[in-house]
Order: sequence, then C-alpha cells, then structure tokens
Amino acid sequence: MSHSLYLNGLTVNNSVLSGLADTAVGSDLTAAVNKKYVDAAIETLASGGPGLLDSINELALAIGNDANYASTLTTALATKATTSALSTAISDASADATTKANAAQSAAISAAATDATTKSNAAQSAAISAAATDATTKANAAQSAAISAASTDATTKANAAQAAAISAAATDATTKANAAQAAAISAAATDATTKANAAQAAAISAAAADAASKVLVETTRAIAIETGLRDDLTALDGRTPSNDSFTELKTYLIALDNYFFHNEHKNFPQPTRTF
Repeated sequence: MSHSLYLNGLTVNNSVLSGLADTAVGSDLTAAVNKKYVDAAIETLASGGPGLLDSINELALAIGNDANYASTLTTALATKATTSALSTAISDASADATTKANAAQSAAISAAATDATTKSNAAQSAAISAAATDATTKANAAQSAAISAASTDATTKANAAQAAAISAAATDATTKANAAQAAAISAAATDATTKANAAQAAAISAAAADAASKVLVETTRAIAIETGLRDDLTALDGRTPSNDSFTELKTYLIALDNYFFHNEHKNFPQPTRTF
C-alpha cells in the first residue's frame, strides 16, 4: 500500500522526495541530494514522534490519508457548537433532564407509593387474618375454658341445689305427710265413728226389727197356744182332769206369763193369768 506525505510542495512517497526542482534552490540542489541524506533527514524527522507515529506511513494513517487534512479539520471544527450554543444546549438539556428527572421521580414516587400501599394492604390483610385466626383460637380456648368452668360450677351448684331441694322436699314431705296422716287419721276416725254410729244405729234398728218380728211370731204362737189352752180348758169344763195334766198346764202357763213380763214388748195383748 502506498502512502504519501505533502509538506510545502515537497512530496515524500515510498521514501522518495520529489518537488525540489520547483524550488528556488534549483536543479543544483537536486543533484546534491542523495538517498542517504534523504534517509537521514526522514529518520531525524520521524524519530521525534512516539512509537506509533515514528514513520511516514504511521503519520499518514493517523490523519486518515487525507491530503486536505487541514481543510477537513477546519470544516469539521466549523460544525461544532459555539460556547453560547453549547451553554444554551446545556441549559436546555439540564431543564429537560430536570423535567424528566422530576417526572421520573414523580412516577417513581407514585409507583413506590402504589407498591407500598399494595404491600401495606397485603401486610395489613395478612396481619388482620393472622390476628383474627389468633383471636379466634384464643376466643375458642377461652370459650372452652369458660364452658368447662361454668359446667363445673353449674354442676356443683346444681348438686347443692338438688341436695337442698331434696332436704327441703323431704322435710316438707314429712311435715305434709304427718299433717296428712293426722288429717287422715282424724278423718278416718270421724268417718269410722260416723260409720260405726250409723252401723250401730242400723244394727240396733235391724235387731229391733228382728226382735219385734220374732216377738211377734212368738207372741202369735203364744196367743195360739193360749187360745188352744183356753179351748182345751173350756172342753174340760165340768170334767175332773188328772193332777198331772193340770200341773203340766199350769207350769206352761207360768212360763208363758214370765216370758211376757220379762220382755219390753208391752204393746202385744197379754194372756189372761186367771186360772
């Protein structure tokens, strides 16, 4: 690859210097120049640069092989911003950056607030759920303990009340039983007396009726006997009865007479006691 260096009308191309014939030195100078001199001059010229720029080729590469490098550089510099424009651009960029930073900050704050709210709500819900679960568990435990204690207390009080009620009921039952027994005994005694009196009266009445009936029968029978005897006596009138017959009749009549005198039935007709 060929590289050339142009310096004030002189051209160095592949280590060959040309263009001296056009200078004021003239052709005589050209004749004086030889390769050794040129090499020495180029070496002196190149040896002052850094390692990457100590040859013509490296210098040419450094300026992009641009023969109009100075013009290109001037044109490029002309396209660059001025200090004023740069200040304005910086100010505008700063303002835009500030606006965007503020917007980004607002968006970030809003997003962070939303995220914080979401997480806070989630944490609150989780805390409420955990607290509710814990409260339910503790409430259930407290309820169970209260029910157990209340059951034990109720059982104790119920047993005491039952015992007291049994004792009171027993006492009351005994009192009422005693009163009922006394009343029953009194009523039974009264009823027994009444019934005994009624039975006695009925028995007396029945006995009296039976006795009256029997007396009436005996009286009727006695009257019949007496009538028969009277008839027999009448039939014997004017006769002389035997002593035995008379004595037997007299004994019978005396017995009959005694029967009537020793009974309370005076309303019946009495036999004649004249013999």
